[in-house]
Amino acid sequence: RAPGTAVPGALDIAEVVRRAIAAADFRSVVQGGYGVSVSIGVAAMVPAPSASVAMLVQDADAALNQAKRNGRNRVEILS
Repeated sequence: RAPGTAVPGALDIAEVVRRAIAAADFRSVVQGGYGVSVSIGVAAMVPAPSASVAMLVQDADAALNQAKRNGRNRVEILS
């Protein structure tokens, strides 16, 4: 959650997180030393009477599923 952050900034934050996880050494945590990656779904909403947190979470979840379908280890916003 990043209130007041515009979409480009939210995508940048998500990409920094994705890269940091991809670059981290998890060998002491992940048996066998397998690489760890993350897919991140980004959603944004403009405050409006019809807007709700539930809708925002639903959009972020849909974007996450889109990222997984498109190859994993990526950041996507619902398109």
